[in-house]
Amino acid sequence: LIGPAGLTGAFANKVVTNTLTGADKRCNINSPNTAFLLNAADSTDQNGVSIAARTPRMAGGLLTIDGTGLIIEDLADTDSKKTTHPYLHFAVKAKATSKLGFSDSTPNDLAAATTAADLKRSARRQLLGKKDSETSEDAQLPSKIKSVFSDNDKYLAILRKNIDGMPIPKELTDDNQETTLGDIDEVDHLIRLYFHYADANKRKLQNALNELRNVNKKQEPKSAQEKEKECNETGADEDKCKELKEKDCVFNTESKKCELKKDVKEKLEKEGQENKGKEEKPTSECKDKPQKDCTGNCKWENNTCKDSSILLKKQFALSVVSAAFMALLF
Repeated sequence: LIGPAGLTGAFANKVVTNTLTGADKRCNINSPNTAFLLNAADSTDQNGVSIAARTPRMAGGLLTIDGTGLIIEDLADTDSKKTTHPYLHFAVKAKATSKLGFSDSTPNDLAAATTAADLKRSARRQLLGKKDSETSEDAQLPSKIKSVFSDNDKYLAILRKNIDGMPIPKELTDDNQETTLGDIDEVDHLIRLYFHYADANKRKLQNALNELRNVNKKQEPKSAQEKEKECNETGADEDKCKELKEKDCVFNTESKKCELKKDVKEKLEKEGQENKGKEEKPTSECKDKPQKDCTGNCKWENNTCKDSSILLKKQFALSVVSAAFMALLF
């Protein structure tokens, strides 16, 4: 419908009233602007009002009225119709503007990249471990940047080839045809792709976090209460209770229900109490110990003896964060 300069197809050229409406005059809106029946002067709908001086426009200016009735004007070029058709004028202009590319200041080859100002700022942080504004070791940057990309072909592959060749499935294109990222030149299409993949990455991140939480949960031993619940779920069915023998379940003939073995239950409850005490006093065994005595469940870190269980929890938390971050990248 919207072309580079104006409307296209059936709306490009003027459509006269008989073509537009099939000469049907039963609708009052399809009447001459000199005797517009929609503003009839009496109840007979025979004496219309002249609206020729105002030229009413409908559907954003797509439809209008002339001396014959309802028409579509010549709209192939809307550049000069800013006053008469402002909505269509700016719609066409917005469509054309959305295709304009941004100025690309990215170095076109590896030689230019070694001295590019924008790349230097990133290289100071990533390759030199400096602030992006610190220039004291800039003399090292050309060789550092070159060593990262190796040669010009690898630089161009990272810069353009790998990105431009990224496949875009047909479900995400306007014409339902597969394409590549480099062939898309419309900003609005790129924005749609950005939000599509941003949402996909969020879902991927959430799934990764859920999986990691499940792994951690599986690694934790079940409490007496949890194991008891598993046994109780069989109810009064003795045969089903026997199937859970490996899970330490036994059928109580007096209470007529499946229960956790008494000795197993007592053992788990005792272990639970001991673990709870350790959690409440995680550093009681390790605190203030000298380095030579910091062994067993203790670990020497940052000149202090610490409980190794705390360090393991920190490491697991870091693994969750790392895996979640990787899910965003791939």
